[in-house]
Amino acid sequence: MVSGSASCRALLWGVVGLFVASCASDGSPSSTGWWAVGGKADESGPGLATELDLPAAFEERYLPRHQTGLLATFSGVRDVDIAFGGWISPDAPATIVIFPGRGEAHVKYAELITDLTDRGLNVFVIDHRGQGFSGRMLDDPEKGHLDSWDYYVQDAHSFISRIVAAETEGPLYGLGHSMGGAIMTAYAIAHPDVFDAIVLSAPMHGINYGEYSETEAYAIAIVAPNATYAFGEGPYTPDPPFEGNPFTTSEARFAMGVRINEELYTETRLGGVTFGWITETVVGMRALREGAPALSTPTLLLSASDDAIVDNEWQGMVCDLAPDCELVTIEGARHELLMERDDLRNEALRRTLAFFGEH
Repeated sequence: MVSGSASCRALLWGVVGLFVASCASDGSPSSTGWWAVGGKADESGPGLATELDLPAAFEERYLPRHQTGLLATFSGVRDVDIAFGGWISPDAPATIVIFPGRGEAHVKYAELITDLTDRGLNVFVIDHRGQGFSGRMLDDPEKGHLDSWDYYVQDAHSFISRIVAAETEGPLYGLGHSMGGAIMTAYAIAHPDVFDAIVLSAPMHGINYGEYSETEAYAIAIVAPNATYAFGEGPYTPDPPFEGNPFTTSEARFAMGVRINEELYTETRLGGVTFGWITETVVGMRALREGAPALSTPTLLLSASDDAIVDNEWQGMVCDLAPDCELVTIEGARHELLMERDDLRNEALRRTLAFFGEH
């Protein structure tokens, strides 16, 4: 059962369609060339957002576009409310499903949603359990906790089979970032015939645990109190500094993310992870790495050269084992490729759209 702010679902789909159609008819690519982006790699190409317009564009364009979608929930594994957003365009040439990274809500993708709906595409974004607008796993809403890695994948399957498939037709593409990239990898291995192609943005095929190896981190987590913050983790830290952050070199997009958490949607902010989350994600990452030879869906893996969050070596291993995977490194980029400065973000999006267009 689907519920949420969109009680009249059919009417909202119509409103979204009219809104997106009016935008798409104003200079955006036609349905036969939605994947094409002009300009050079170091320029802000036509049809793509630019950080130069922030923060005004977020208030005046991206957030209003986000709010035209169906913003609702469905019942996930163990009856946890799973939030999602959906934006439908009449006669859309394709649909893109986005799996966000850890701690992210679908509203953080308002800029990207605008980029994609401007091209006449259908877009769906899921908030994984325990984060965003979805139900939390513990009484403390800031603890990033997980009972089972498989629940992420099962929730994703319910989302695609019950929500996305019921409202769309034509090519279906997946775009997963970080933890969402790992979930999308696991999902594509388990359901090889669902997506026509997937793009993995800095996927969490392995984590950078600092002074610990994965084996050491798992050995500690498996015997530690399950719902306790892991070593070095804690509640959400207000007003994080841009200087030295490991996520992006774009100060404007970094500030946009902070404002979402601290001013606009404080209920979405999330602190660090628990030992239980570490235990389950290690189990999940090991399983997807072992299953990589079964990743038959055409895959583009975008790796950030300066990533300090995930372990890029595991990305290369997964891509080498998968039968149809291309790995591209975005030089100079930090972890959040889709929230990076314009030249890096544009390169990632050009490659993403071109790859989808080929499939």
